[in-house]
Amino acid sequence: TPNQEALVPEGEEVEFETPLSSLNKGVWQLEEDIGTPLDWIKQSLPQEQLVPEGEELRFQAPLSFLFREDEEVESEEMWSDLIAPLVKIDSVDTMNESNYLTVTLQKPLGVTVEENPRELGGGVSIVALEGGSRAEKLGLQPGFQLLAAGGVAVHGMSLAEAIRPIEVAEDKVQLTFFNGSAEAFYGLLGPKPSWLSAFLHKLHIKHLAWQWQEGQTPKGRTWSWALELLDELRDSGADEETYSSAICAAMEACQKASRWQPALSLLNDLRQMPKTPDLGPYRAALVACDRGGEPLQAMWLLDEMKAKDIEPDAASYDSAINSCRAVLRSLQAQSSVLPTIPDPRPKRRGRRNKRKLL
Repeated sequence: TPNQEALVPEGEEVEFETPLSSLNKGVWQLEEDIGTPLDWIKQSLPQEQLVPEGEELRFQAPLSFLFREDEEVESEEMWSDLIAPLVKIDSVDTMNESNYLTVTLQKPLGVTVEENPRELGGGVSIVALEGGSRAEKLGLQPGFQLLAAGGVAVHGMSLAEAIRPIEVAEDKVQLTFFNGSAEAFYGLLGPKPSWLSAFLHKLHIKHLAWQWQEGQTPKGRTWSWALELLDELRDSGADEETYSSAICAAMEACQKASRWQPALSLLNDLRQMPKTPDLGPYRAALVACDRGGEPLQAMWLLDEMKAKDIEPDAASYDSAINSCRAVLRSLQAQSSVLPTIPDPRPKRRGRRNKRKLL
């Protein structure tokens, strides 16, 4: 029945029941048994104790069950070995650049890819390769994860987004794969964001250098941009072959812009490398000197090519001939403004002709 209103004299204690009265009774009983909740927490935590100096101390940690008492962890590498079975992934190091493979393939690629399940982190992986294809010869295998395509990071993207850089490529495309599973790359032992960001930046710089080498110069890029790219490539720790190829591409950009000074500086960098520069760099520097108004430098480069048994091509000879003409024109111009010097030798007086025609 509904509660009825009642008047209570002032000062008189009144007890009444509420829906939570039973719960409060349980809490009061618990406090009588173990004290207040704060007292119970204090009793549960380990108490501070003084340990004599030199005495061995052993305690339990959250991962203590992973190690037996007779074993010690000697290096951080063992951690991944111990945790890997728990998360069911392979042991490929995701922060080791040697576990990433960059290849250049011509379309059609001969590679079949599919999108990974979303619960594994997404992204795209290889599922099949055409037998005898260039992709197979370069070492690609089913299960590899696509990291970058055409200089664009595509990890974690859907299939349509990841293959878009491949579709827009005209003939050749550069691809970078991680040679491990999706669980390894996108799982608990995946690469740190800072390491992955730095590695992707390095891949982008190398891809731009490859574009210069292949003649796929991005629109709006000039010779000065090519020199800045070289600086970034050097700072990124690129291998010698990639860096030398980028230098040759930058020299061709300097040749087109008639910038002979940076061209000679880059040629000097190539001279200091173990591999001797071939015809391409010398031709680029020679043509740049010819077009930039340095004919003597061009002629010296031609002499150096012959001394190193580098056979000049038609473009090199044309620039050398133009340089010779420029030197001759300069000498003629200088000779026309020189003052006339009188001949110091005395003039001979001829005999007067005494004969007369009648």
